[in-house]
Amino acid sequence: MRLKDPTEWMDDLTVYVDDQEIIETAALLEPDVLYRGSKPAAAAWLSLVGILGGSFAAVTLSPGIRESGIAFAAYVVLAALLLKGLRPLTRRLLGRAIVWPASLTFFWAALAGGAAVLSAGIDHPWFAYGVSVCGGFFLGMMQGSLNPSYVKQEDEWMMTALLVGVVGTVAATSIDRHLFAGPNSIGEAALVGAVAGGVFLAPMSVLMMRLWNEAQGLASIAKLFLHNDNFALKAVAYLDSAIAMKPEDAEFYNLRGVAWSKLDEPEKAREDWQRASELRPRDADPHMNRGVDHLRRNETAQAVEAFEAALALDAENATIHSNLGMALEKAGELDRAIDQYSRAIALRPDYAIAFSNRGYAHLRRGDHDKAIADCERAFEIDPGLAMALVNRGHALKGLGAVERAAETYQAALEFQASPEVHEEALAGLESLRPRAVA
Repeated sequence: MRLKDPTEWMDDLTVYVDDQEIIETAALLEPDVLYRGSKPAAAAWLSLVGILGGSFAAVTLSPGIRESGIAFAAYVVLAALLLKGLRPLTRRLLGRAIVWPASLTFFWAALAGGAAVLSAGIDHPWFAYGVSVCGGFFLGMMQGSLNPSYVKQEDEWMMTALLVGVVGTVAATSIDRHLFAGPNSIGEAALVGAVAGGVFLAPMSVLMMRLWNEAQGLASIAKLFLHNDNFALKAVAYLDSAIAMKPEDAEFYNLRGVAWSKLDEPEKAREDWQRASELRPRDADPHMNRGVDHLRRNETAQAVEAFEAALALDAENATIHSNLGMALEKAGELDRAIDQYSRAIALRPDYAIAFSNRGYAHLRRGDHDKAIADCERAFEIDPGLAMALVNRGHALKGLGAVERAAETYQAALEFQASPEVHEEALAGLESLRPRAVA
């Protein structure tokens, strides 16, 4: 089970990001995903951070730390130095790209150390080890679900995290129960925590450095640029570099095809999508993106054909169903379009864009109430989806609710949206003025 990634919007290229935010995010992202230093040194440092993190948490929970005022004062000073100095020291030694992994390593190790100590304190052995296993599994699942963007082998990352998470906490719990019978001294607690943090995070640190894919990092920056057509040429440049490093990666060609499409270079786009399909024949994305390109050019018949080819490869893909609905709607086949939007929503009940699009299709059929209901549901799911407000405004205008339509269009203009959506909201507002005066 993968947890929902808070940066999941990066993979949704329908999300518009304005120029300034693109520039600022790219400036933050690039130093974090492109690491050209010594990977063995980075793995060793992260492993040490993991050991320290586990020890820190275990010592914090140990009774020995509270038995001596001098020991506690020394602990507070060392804890402050460790927590405050980890980031700047990591940056100085290894560079900015390792700062965030070091912070996360310390965090996960501290949780593992704490879980091991707390589990060992349970009297019943089966219950103690059960809690330890569950704690390690949960921590492994959490870390495995949040793999860095430059680590592409998600399955390997997840399986390793689950395994070493459990082994780390159980090994530390076993040492605590059998060797120390409870960590009464600071040194014993530190050792127990070090085992939990080290066994869990040292292998993950080595794996991170082994899987650190600079080409994938370049592609993640390019994907950021694809959220704004003004930066499509920059996306091409980054993807050129990624392809030069990994010429057999289909995803890079797929993304570069999207960039060429945004640059109004359909032939280059289709060449890249053809290459992506050759490298990964069962991948529906190149066909879907080809369909989107045809839609941009109002080539509805070709768009329908491309989306149907994509569905033949991935019939459970909600995005493809929604895009096919758009193509059918443009072709005037409103019933079929609504059916496709409904299939998309059935597959993904929180698919705000599909609700908004279905609302517009209902509007075109003259069913204003259903249109409003769908648009309101879309906006409820995604309060930043300005197009849902625009479509709601259209439906309200159709019902003659001029003031409510004007308020809705005005609200849409206040959101960060693509120029096309902004222009449509403005045009809707302008269309109401003569009627409002009358």
